[in-house]
Amino acid sequence: MIRSDLRLIAATNQNLDKMIGGGRFRKDLFYRLNVIQLKVPPLRDRREDIRVLADYFLNKFNAERGLRKTEFSAEAMKAILSYDWPGNVRELENAIERAVVMGDGVKIMSTYLPIGKTDATFQGGIEVGMTLKDAQDLFKKEFLKKTLAYTHGNRKKAAEIMGIQRTYLSRLITKFNINE
Repeated sequence: MIRSDLRLIAATNQNLDKMIGGGRFRKDLFYRLNVIQLKVPPLRDRREDIRVLADYFLNKFNAERGLRKTEFSAEAMKAILSYDWPGNVRELENAIERAVVMGDGVKIMSTYLPIGKTDATFQGGIEVGMTLKDAQDLFKKEFLKKTLAYTHGNRKKAAEIMGIQRTYLSRLITKFNINE
């Protein structure tokens, strides 16, 4: 027999009391898990954490990709701090990762952030009224160019960032006639 001593941390965004009442969560499991309960308010209610988390994620993504240090423009930081982050920390993390990939490797601009995009025109010239295929192609081409610039033309690293095979990346580069 192997003995172990461990602590389990579980998180949910669901109201477990209501789920137990509705028969959708086991009461015995709730009491096993509910030793210490921490209630973390949504990110919009703790705005002082947003800048710290944004800087943390920016440094994390720079380090992961072995790239030089980038920083937020004043406009980008203003957008980050004023947004409500309904997806909380995960949404912030994903937004920063996208901005790093789409950025120029020097400064994160607000246009690289996927937040507050409510009008008909989006970054990269994609507009309401375009066919879906044309919009996808335009986005793919811009995304490929930005990612390749970000990796200084390193196709292997670019393919890893995008989560695709290097051979598929090569076909897309040829299809969209991208000069590295």
